[in-house]
Amino acid sequence: MRKYIFLSILTLGIILFTGCSQRQADQNKPISSTPTAQNSAPSAAGENNGGQPIADESQNINQGADDAGIIVYDNAQYGFTLTLSNTWSGYATKNRTLDWGSFGISDSIDFGFPTQDSLFNISMHTKSQWQQIKSEEDPAPTYLGESGEYVFGYSSSQGAINETMVARMREIEDIVKTFKIADTTSAWKSYRNLGVSIKYPNDGSYTVETPENNYFIITQNHPGNRFHVRTTGSDSVEGAYFTFNETINNQEFRKFKYVGMGSGYGYMIKHNGINYIFETTLGPVNSVFDLMMTTVVFD
Repeated sequence: MRKYIFLSILTLGIILFTGCSQRQADQNKPISSTPTAQNSAPSAAGENNGGQPIADESQNINQGADDAGIIVYDNAQYGFTLTLSNTWSGYATKNRTLDWGSFGISDSIDFGFPTQDSLFNISMHTKSQWQQIKSEEDPAPTYLGESGEYVFGYSSSQGAINETMVARMREIEDIVKTFKIADTTSAWKSYRNLGVSIKYPNDGSYTVETPENNYFIITQNHPGNRFHVRTTGSDSVEGAYFTFNETINNQEFRKFKYVGMGSGYGYMIKHNGINYIFETTLGPVNSVFDLMMTTVVFD
């Protein structure tokens, strides 16, 4: 009997000692720094619309609101502005390159705060790349506007890291409504002929020639840009093929390209029963020409 009592006490002691040792070991384990699914940081804006980040560049911490209680973001490189409320005081911007797979890469800008650096993202695309991205069934950035050189789109993050960021995300829709393209053509010269006017850079390097009654050329002395404007009775362009329709200043043009590597391209539109052709000899992309096209006004 005493033997059984002794064995029972010994067994109970072993169990208690093992439990205490395990509890002490658990207390000494390091706490995991990996966040749970509920607490993990949201993905950066833009990643959920097909553009995968491939490079992050320098971050810029911006100052507070002006005397009127607003913050104006002015991007001289890409020619656009945004207006933010004073709740965005101390916001940060960061350049990010997005990879669109077979459609190439694009520059973009993240807007956020040090605690969450990408609440929304504005991406800049060539017009041909934008057409390709929008032709896919995958999610794409929301259209903001376009200049002569770029099409702008925006994407928002799918989540916020804390309640303050939730409040800032609610303001994004109002912020993007303030998006404006800078008017870089206001100081350009204007030329009118054939029932149409068009602007060109006023830097002293451009001249206008009128070799034929239905034809004029805007020529740059160096590096030799030549922009042709002419009328025609034909619905086709010799030596070129049409690619897609493109809306410029609420007017629908038919874009065409000449055959050959690095060849020029242009646009055709029918106005008052007359076919107008606007073309450049330098391609496949000519930012000055594309900006000139935004100034086209018919009589």
